[in-house]
Amino acid sequence: MNQLEPTIIKEDNTGCIAVAENAIVKSRVKHIDIKHHSIRERIKNQIIKLQYVKTTDQLADIFTKDLPICTFRNFVKVLRLEMREAITINAKLNIDPMINETDPGERVN
Repeated sequence: MNQLEPTIIKEDNTGCIAVAENAIVKSRVKHIDIKHHSIRERIKNQIIKLQYVKTTDQLADIFTKDLPICTFRNFVKVLRLEMREAITINAKLNIDPMINETDPGERVN
């Protein structure tokens, strides 16, 4: 199956993007194993495309990091996930699930 467009990989590390897109090897990146440079080939062949995303908007963080509750709830909405377990945990901890995401102290009407 042929790709019509490159797969977008959202990255919040500008240094990573610069190293991946620039074939010039500097002394600070010489230690990177050659197999990891294959991403350059995939970029060159338009199989993938790296796209910068602000750290605060990096949706992958919901799966890899401990996030503030406001950020977590926002990402859950964006990904259209359900928070059944979170609601159960909130009930056990006596936490009100109706806290506004933009202001943790403000209640949703």
